[in-house]
Amino acid sequence: MHSRDTSPWADPAEAAIAEGTDPYSSCLFEHLARNALLRRLRLPHRFLALVQVELHDLKNLSPHFQAQPMDVFAVARLQRGASAPASHKHPTLGSAVTDAHRVVPCAEAKAGRQWGGATIFRYALPEDALPLIDVSGALSAPAVMRRHPAGGAPGPPSVLQLAVFKKSLLSDDCLGGTEVPLHSLNAHTTLDEWYPLKHVKHKRWGKVGAEGGAGGTWGAGFTGGAGSSWFLNLRITLRFVVMLVAEPPEEEGLDAEVAIAADLHHMRHSASALMMGEGDSMF
Repeated sequence: MHSRDTSPWADPAEAAIAEGTDPYSSCLFEHLARNALLRRLRLPHRFLALVQVELHDLKNLSPHFQAQPMDVFAVARLQRGASAPASHKHPTLGSAVTDAHRVVPCAEAKAGRQWGGATIFRYALPEDALPLIDVSGALSAPAVMRRHPAGGAPGPPSVLQLAVFKKSLLSDDCLGGTEVPLHSLNAHTTLDEWYPLKHVKHKRWGKVGAEGGAGGTWGAGFTGGAGSSWFLNLRITLRFVVMLVAEPPEEEGLDAEVAIAADLHHMRHSASALMMGEGDSMF
């Protein structure tokens, strides 16, 4: 018989897998619970999620590629699933375009960071995703992450979409793009990996639409199948920061003292279940 560590000092990633959810959703659920307690205590503080993306290096592993200096930049955005490729010509509201940086993308290993570009995404945790009172302890991280808050989007961003471009005199060439799932990301570890850049339908930016039809959107469009010889080294970090809200919402219903007592009861119930290895825990 195999035993698993369910103590509060267990590895967060292993605990999330044991609970049947991924580390990313489990970490967001934990801070949703903290925000719910802050809201019940009528404190004007909330946790916000920060996803930091660092572009460390770019390499071309083709034996026929001749290394030469080039100015490159990237377009990145967080998505809730697969979608149209990121564009620097017509970026969406949540897209980030890094500054151009000169690199020499050879295949040999180099010490240090050759690129050094970075961008940070910030998003708020929804207020109504987690009820303030759940004395039964029936809610779990997977159940909350599948809920659709009123007027909100279905769940948190789960994919980092990124495209790399080479600056040219007349038009910028798209070297390729990649989509990185965030399910293994949490606030205690970072993702530091090499990712292959997929080919694009057009080497230069143009209007991409239906076959033989008019219209479409401006983008490069990733193709399925084999990737290219370009590889990008990314370091992705998840952090949570405390922000001060201008006007904390007034809670209705239960009296403050009764609500706090109920929340504390639920916290004790969750901690006891975690120590005994039963059910899901909010903290």
